[in-house]
Amino acid sequence: MNRCWATVLALALSQAGALTITASVTGEVPQGTRVGFWTVNPAGQALEEVVSAPLTGRELRLALPAQLSPGRSLQPLTPQNVTWRGVLEPVSLSAQASAAELKLFAFADSNLNGVRDPSEALREVGLVSGREPLFLVWTDRAVTVSAAQGYRADLIPGWNALLVAVGRSVVVTPLSNQKLELRLSLGL
Repeated sequence: MNRCWATVLALALSQAGALTITASVTGEVPQGTRVGFWTVNPAGQALEEVVSAPLTGRELRLALPAQLSPGRSLQPLTPQNVTWRGVLEPVSLSAQASAAELKLFAFADSNLNGVRDPSEALREVGLVSGREPLFLVWTDRAVTVSAAQGYRADLIPGWNALLVAVGRSVVVTPLSNQKLELRLSLGL
Protein backbone atom coordinates (compact mmCIF):
# COMPACT_ATOMS: atom_id res chain seq x y z
CA MET A 1 0.00 0.00 0.00
CA ASN A 2 1.41 3.39 -0.99
CA ARG A 3 0.74 6.57 0.95
CA CYS A 4 0.66 10.01 -0.56
CA TRP A 5 0.17 13.34 1.21
CA ALA A 6 -0.54 16.56 -0.57
CA THR A 7 -1.01 20.01 0.85
CA VAL A 8 -3.08 22.39 -1.19
CA LEU A 9 -1.04 25.48 -1.92
CA ALA A 10 -3.69 27.52 -3.67
CA LEU A 11 -7.42 27.52 -3.98
CA ALA A 12 -8.69 30.35 -6.11
CA LEU A 13 -11.99 31.45 -7.50
CA SER A 14 -11.49 33.53 -10.61
CA GLN A 15 -13.80 36.35 -11.56
CA ALA A 16 -15.28 34.06 -14.20
CA GLY A 17 -16.28 31.57 -11.49
CA ALA A 18 -13.71 28.91 -12.30
CA LEU A 19 -12.12 27.11 -9.35
CA THR A 20 -8.47 26.09 -9.30
CA ILE A 21 -6.82 23.81 -6.76
CA THR A 22 -3.04 23.39 -6.71
CA ALA A 23 -1.42 20.85 -4.41
CA SER A 24 2.10 19.79 -3.61
CA VAL A 25 2.49 16.02 -3.54
CA THR A 26 4.78 14.03 -1.28
CA GLY A 27 5.17 10.30 -0.81
CA GLU A 28 5.14 7.44 -3.25
CA VAL A 29 2.59 7.64 -6.01
CA PRO A 30 2.07 4.61 -8.27
CA GLN A 31 2.88 5.34 -11.91
CA GLY A 32 -0.20 6.26 -13.89
CA THR A 33 -2.23 7.56 -10.93
CA ARG A 34 -4.77 10.24 -11.88
CA VAL A 35 -6.86 12.31 -9.49
CA GLY A 36 -9.96 14.17 -10.54
CA PHE A 37 -13.27 15.71 -9.58
CA TRP A 38 -16.40 13.82 -10.64
CA THR A 39 -20.04 14.74 -10.33
CA VAL A 40 -21.91 12.26 -8.16
CA ASN A 41 -25.51 11.17 -7.69
CA PRO A 42 -27.25 11.53 -4.29
CA ALA A 43 -25.82 8.13 -3.28
CA GLY A 44 -22.27 9.40 -3.91
CA GLN A 45 -21.62 7.30 -7.02
CA ALA A 46 -19.47 8.89 -9.70
CA LEU A 47 -21.35 10.06 -12.81
CA GLU A 48 -19.10 12.22 -14.95
CA GLU A 49 -15.51 13.38 -14.76
CA VAL A 50 -15.23 17.16 -14.71
CA VAL A 51 -11.44 17.42 -14.57
CA SER A 52 -8.50 15.14 -13.77
CA ALA A 53 -4.75 15.28 -13.86
CA PRO A 54 -1.92 12.79 -13.46
CA LEU A 55 -0.05 12.70 -10.18
CA THR A 56 3.46 13.10 -11.55
CA GLY A 57 6.29 15.06 -10.05
CA ARG A 58 5.40 16.94 -6.94
CA GLU A 59 2.47 19.11 -8.01
CA LEU A 60 -1.19 18.57 -8.78
CA ARG A 61 -3.28 21.28 -10.42
CA LEU A 62 -7.01 20.89 -11.03
CA ALA A 63 -8.84 23.72 -12.77
CA LEU A 64 -12.60 23.38 -12.70
CA PRO A 65 -14.44 25.17 -15.52
CA ALA A 66 -16.71 28.14 -14.81
CA GLN A 67 -19.71 26.18 -16.15
CA LEU A 68 -20.69 22.55 -15.96
CA SER A 69 -21.62 20.88 -19.20
CA PRO A 70 -25.35 20.24 -19.44
CA GLY A 71 -26.42 16.67 -19.00
CA ARG A 72 -26.96 14.22 -16.22
CA SER A 73 -24.58 16.01 -13.85
CA LEU A 74 -26.93 18.87 -13.00
CA GLN A 75 -30.00 17.71 -11.09
CA PRO A 76 -32.92 19.58 -9.54
CA LEU A 77 -32.20 20.28 -5.89
CA THR A 78 -34.97 18.93 -3.66
CA PRO A 79 -35.15 18.30 0.10
CA GLN A 80 -35.24 14.57 -0.69
CA ASN A 81 -31.97 14.48 -2.66
CA VAL A 82 -29.82 16.66 -0.40
CA THR A 83 -27.73 13.85 1.09
CA TRP A 84 -24.67 15.95 1.84
CA ARG A 85 -22.41 15.60 4.86
CA GLY A 86 -24.07 17.02 7.97
CA VAL A 87 -27.56 17.24 6.46
CA LEU A 88 -30.32 15.74 8.58
CA GLU A 89 -34.07 16.13 8.05
CA PRO A 90 -35.98 18.34 7.90
CA VAL A 91 -34.36 19.99 4.88
CA SER A 92 -35.60 23.23 3.36
CA LEU A 93 -34.55 25.22 0.30
CA SER A 94 -35.00 28.95 -0.14
CA ALA A 95 -35.50 28.68 -3.92
CA GLN A 96 -35.70 26.20 -6.77
CA ALA A 97 -32.24 25.40 -8.10
CA SER A 98 -30.26 22.75 -9.91
CA ALA A 99 -27.00 21.51 -8.46
CA ALA A 100 -24.14 19.08 -8.94
CA GLU A 101 -22.07 17.73 -6.06
CA LEU A 102 -18.44 16.91 -6.83
CA LYS A 103 -16.18 14.41 -5.13
CA LEU A 104 -12.51 13.69 -5.64
CA PHE A 105 -11.53 10.26 -6.98
CA ALA A 106 -8.24 8.58 -7.90
CA PHE A 107 -7.64 5.79 -10.39
CA ALA A 108 -4.76 3.91 -11.95
CA ASP A 109 -4.60 4.93 -15.60
CA SER A 110 -3.10 1.58 -16.59
CA ASN A 111 -2.81 2.34 -20.31
CA LEU A 112 -1.82 6.00 -19.72
CA ASN A 113 -4.48 7.30 -22.12
CA GLY A 114 -5.57 10.11 -19.76
CA VAL A 115 -9.11 8.73 -19.55
CA ARG A 116 -10.68 6.35 -17.06
CA ASP A 117 -11.54 3.08 -18.74
CA PRO A 118 -14.28 0.75 -17.38
CA SER A 119 -11.65 -1.67 -16.06
CA GLU A 120 -9.98 1.07 -13.95
CA ALA A 121 -11.53 1.28 -10.48
CA LEU A 122 -12.32 4.67 -8.96
CA ARG A 123 -11.34 5.26 -5.32
CA GLU A 124 -12.82 8.19 -3.45
CA VAL A 125 -10.26 10.45 -1.78
CA GLY A 126 -10.84 13.72 0.00
CA LEU A 127 -9.52 17.14 0.80
CA VAL A 128 -9.62 18.24 4.43
CA SER A 129 -8.76 21.28 6.49
CA GLY A 130 -7.89 19.92 9.91
CA ARG A 131 -10.72 17.45 10.44
CA GLU A 132 -13.24 19.27 8.27
CA PRO A 133 -13.76 17.89 4.78
CA LEU A 134 -14.11 20.06 1.72
CA PHE A 135 -17.54 19.97 0.10
CA LEU A 136 -17.86 21.13 -3.52
CA VAL A 137 -21.15 21.90 -5.21
CA TRP A 138 -22.09 23.85 -8.35
CA THR A 139 -25.46 25.57 -8.46
CA ASP A 140 -27.26 27.38 -11.25
CA ARG A 141 -28.67 30.07 -8.91
CA ALA A 142 -28.46 31.35 -5.35
CA VAL A 143 -30.15 29.08 -2.82
CA THR A 144 -29.92 28.53 0.93
CA VAL A 145 -30.04 24.94 2.14
CA SER A 146 -31.13 24.58 5.77
CA ALA A 147 -31.42 21.41 7.84
CA ALA A 148 -31.44 20.12 11.40
CA GLN A 149 -28.71 20.92 13.93
CA GLY A 150 -28.14 24.40 12.52
CA TYR A 151 -27.03 23.32 9.05
CA ARG A 152 -27.12 26.34 6.73
CA ALA A 153 -25.34 26.62 3.40
CA ASP A 154 -25.78 29.89 1.51
CA LEU A 155 -24.93 28.84 -2.04
CA ILE A 156 -24.09 31.26 -4.82
CA PRO A 157 -24.44 30.60 -8.55
CA GLY A 158 -21.40 28.64 -9.74
CA TRP A 159 -18.85 26.88 -7.54
CA ASN A 160 -19.27 26.66 -3.78
CA ALA A 161 -16.28 25.37 -1.82
CA LEU A 162 -17.34 24.77 1.77
CA LEU A 163 -15.96 23.20 4.93
CA VAL A 164 -18.45 21.20 6.99
CA ALA A 165 -17.84 20.65 10.71
CA VAL A 166 -20.19 18.12 12.30
CA GLY A 167 -20.63 17.91 16.07
CA ARG A 168 -23.54 18.78 18.34
CA SER A 169 -24.31 21.35 15.68
CA VAL A 170 -23.29 21.59 12.05
CA VAL A 171 -21.18 24.53 10.95
CA VAL A 172 -20.79 25.24 7.24
CA THR A 173 -18.18 27.84 6.29
CA PRO A 174 -16.96 29.00 2.89
CA LEU A 175 -13.41 27.99 2.11
CA SER A 176 -11.16 31.02 1.92
CA ASN A 177 -7.45 30.67 2.64
CA GLN A 178 -7.49 27.54 4.79
CA LYS A 179 -4.82 25.00 3.95
CA LEU A 180 -6.15 21.69 2.74
CA GLU A 181 -4.58 18.25 2.70
CA LEU A 182 -5.16 15.53 0.17
CA ARG A 183 -4.69 12.23 1.98
CA LEU A 184 -4.29 9.27 -0.30
CA SER A 185 -3.67 5.70 0.69
CA LEU A 186 -3.40 4.04 -2.67
CA GLY A 187 -3.08 0.39 -3.45
CA LEU A 188 -3.81 0.96 -7.13
